[in-house]
Amino acid sequence: EQREGLSDSELTELAASLLHTLYEQTEVVRQLMLALGYLVYCAPLDSVLVELCRAMDAMGAVEAKKDDWPAAHRALLDEIMLLLDKPWGEED
Repeated sequence: EQREGLSDSELTELAASLLHTLYEQTEVVRQLMLALGYLVYCAPLDSVLVELCRAMDAMGAVEAKKDDWPAAHRALLDEIMLLLDKPWGEED
């Protein structure tokens, strides 16, 4: 399904920036997680964004922040991890 919005290169650049910041900053992590979750949710299964998430270990970035979050907010991380773990095809 084709969605209007940012190009693959813009989505990839945005996701890379979000992931780098997740590893380095804690004060804006919740907003970054929301943005990353939205990008992943909207990404076509065969997109460059999906490849970037694999290459940058997006699952690891989200998982690394889980213990730093209050229990009330961990459901957001769980949902994002489910999105990152969705079947995106076989690894080559």
